[in-house]
Amino acid sequence: MVNSSEFCPSMKLKALKAIEHIKSFLVLAMIALALTVIPLSPPVSAQPLNSWSSTTSYPTGIASQSCVTNSGFIYCVGGTTFPTGITDAVYFAPISSSGVGPWASTTSYPVLVAEQNSGFIYCVGGNSPLPTDAVSFAPISSSGVGPWTTSITSPLTTNPYPVPISEQSCVTNSGFIYCVGGTSIGITSAVFFAPISSSGVGSWASTTSYPFSIFAQSCVARASFVFCVGGFSSIGPTIDVFFAPISSSGVGTWTTTNSYPFTIFEQSCVTRASLIYCVGGNPPTGTSAVFFG
Repeated sequence: MVNSSEFCPSMKLKALKAIEHIKSFLVLAMIALALTVIPLSPPVSAQPLNSWSSTTSYPTGIASQSCVTNSGFIYCVGGTTFPTGITDAVYFAPISSSGVGPWASTTSYPVLVAEQNSGFIYCVGGNSPLPTDAVSFAPISSSGVGPWTTSITSPLTTNPYPVPISEQSCVTNSGFIYCVGGTSIGITSAVFFAPISSSGVGSWASTTSYPFSIFAQSCVARASFVFCVGGFSSIGPTIDVFFAPISSSGVGTWTTTNSYPFTIFEQSCVTRASLIYCVGGNPPTGTSAVFFG
């Protein structure tokens, strides 16, 4: 029989060597793990705009109107026609990735600026005939526009804008409305935002200003970003398009992106399914042209 006392020392030595190898392997594995960069989720970034294409024209040459989208339809409110002047007409049409379908008239309402969120349309400011701080909202559906509620008749649930304003542009995203630029006493680069719901509009707060004073531009919200197209600056009409991230904290840093095909102001743009649709505008008189991209 083999004496275990003679066999154990060599077994112990082999076991100790095996343990040392395991320790070395574990140390190397821990170093490799420490040096491994674990990728984080990429930051949300805005996608470049698509190329612009023409689609079904508006029923008339129009500028200073405001348009919104909801459930596959585009709604355009008021504006100034050429050569007849200010109108309270409201038109709507189906939209898709192929463009805009035939337009039809619906309930009239005199307003220049509007935005929709979760089945409601929100209208901010406008000229009547001077700039106003009034804010209005109404339900919308495929049948048209329902009854309006305003900050004049219901100031406790719908807060007026911080200043009288016209020709600014507003967007909604995740329960907030953001309004950019406009004219009051003069052109402004100010941006304000407020919470919104089916009950009305909450308190307004200031946030990051636009890169320069602007009015008659058109802004849309897409994938947690706001895009603003064209407009009239202190030096005249522009083809510039700027975008910035938006959140419950306000608006982030503004950045330039692909320009509109030509200088444009007082058009109205909307977005649906990653596409932007722009209706009418002044180049320099009201046009019925509609572009999307």
